[in-house]
Amino acid sequence: MEIVILILFAVLPLSSIGLCFLHDINYTRKIGINSLLIINGILYLSPLLLAFIGSRSDGNMWDESGSGAALWLYFIIFPVTIVIQILLLIFKLKFSKQKTE
Repeated sequence: MEIVILILFAVLPLSSIGLCFLHDINYTRKIGINSLLIINGILYLSPLLLAFIGSRSDGNMWDESGSGAALWLYFIIFPVTIVIQILLLIFKLKFSKQKTE
């Protein structure tokens, strides 16, 4: 079960990194979309990072009465980042199929 949860949490950041390597003939557009992909991945991981950083003093990042309360942000962040990731995926696939003229 832990492996399934690990895979679910790793899919979005790893797909963001993978999409950065798709070819695009417009360098400015490529840098812009790649930046959005990386920002989306960081936004997706931010509640986990907040819980980890906040738990440095007491050592339990899963405690909901302490820093683990930041994990409840996933109810908002998860759907938002998934929609953004799908839109960026569509843009990357559309622009990667364009030919040089």
